[in-house]
Amino acid sequence: MNLPDAILIRPLTVPVNATISAPGSKSLTNRALILAALSEGSTQLQGALWSEDTEWMVNALRNLGFQIEIDPDRSEQPNACNRFITVFGRGGLIPAREADLYVGTAGTVARFLTAFCALGSGRYRIHGTPRMHERPMKGVFDAIRSLGVEVEETSGRLPATIHGPIRSGRVFVSGEDSSQFASAMLLISQAAGIEVDGPSSPYIEMTRVLLEEWKISSPTRAIEPDASSASYFTVLQRLHPGGVLHMEQRPPRRSSQVDFCIEEHRFWPPPERVSREKDLGDAVLTLVMAAAAMKRPFHLIDAAHLRDQECDRIAALATELGKCGVPTRALPDELILEPAKNFKRAVIQTYQDHRIAMSFAILASIDAMGDGNPWLTLENPSCVIKTFPNFFETMESTVRQSYAAAGKPHLPMVLTSDGQPVFG
Repeated sequence: MNLPDAILIRPLTVPVNATISAPGSKSLTNRALILAALSEGSTQLQGALWSEDTEWMVNALRNLGFQIEIDPDRSEQPNACNRFITVFGRGGLIPAREADLYVGTAGTVARFLTAFCALGSGRYRIHGTPRMHERPMKGVFDAIRSLGVEVEETSGRLPATIHGPIRSGRVFVSGEDSSQFASAMLLISQAAGIEVDGPSSPYIEMTRVLLEEWKISSPTRAIEPDASSASYFTVLQRLHPGGVLHMEQRPPRRSSQVDFCIEEHRFWPPPERVSREKDLGDAVLTLVMAAAAMKRPFHLIDAAHLRDQECDRIAALATELGKCGVPTRALPDELILEPAKNFKRAVIQTYQDHRIAMSFAILASIDAMGDGNPWLTLENPSCVIKTFPNFFETMESTVRQSYAAAGKPHLPMVLTSDGQPVFG
């Protein structure tokens, strides 16, 4: 569904009491698509996320000559954001000798495809949005260059042209700007005959776990629900306690996703100090909003990578929380929140960043003014299509179920800027 240019979020005034499902993991889907293309024969991905990021990956692989079939989700409880994807792998070969690959704003797609294209003998141009062209790529460029690959680029960023093939060997990958550089090289390591040295991080460990799982041959691979996406609703329930939130699809108990710790009730209530590098992934933005909503002090450290994502998230959080009346200070790799004395009505710019939009929607759910009326407006809410296309529909469903459980008339949560319901 197309959303309006701006929406109001009405606060929730009853406990969260609902059944929902989280979409498939974007991080796992894009890793699995690469591994499936590297495999021999067909691989079926059950519960794979179908969003802007994963669609860019599929389109790029098709442009490289791979056959990929997209079918409706076949899970017992299908999710509108998920698909059953069949990839016909070529055992480490890239069919196309030349391709133009558009990656949008997707860091995983850009970094993983750069390493993947190094396996080929042709010339592959990779480019994206202006913001993606600002994001660092040098770590993966340096890694494949050290193994004989030609890379035509400027200042360690996209656009770039990759001309392989890569040679076998040992490579060190810097994680200074992104853990995705090491993950990209790990994903092609078996096909390329390379050994990868580099840093450790939760996302790199996720890649290693996935590689171990793929050593066991299987025609079908199940994609876990996304822990980062689930975190919004887990925190929503904790901000509005008294009911039960049941997720039909949620990450398994032994999930390798770093943000699953939110599901496990770790970091709750929000502690005063959290590391983006060691403790949490994208769900750290959800925790920032929880701390702001609960008027708790909060100090985010080791967060330099947030400045190089879909937007400069440290600057964006500081600016937009400041509009809301939350005293916030941005440092080069830190964000410091003090408890708000009084919240303020505000219009939130989302910076074309899905995480900014979804996290501020959670803050908007509290009745900050005590009158039950909307106090935050979100601009460009459609940016959630990047990883969670039906996020706002899921919020509306959660609210509808919660009011019904409380025996109260349903008050729509997602409204147009004129105060009209967006969903039915």
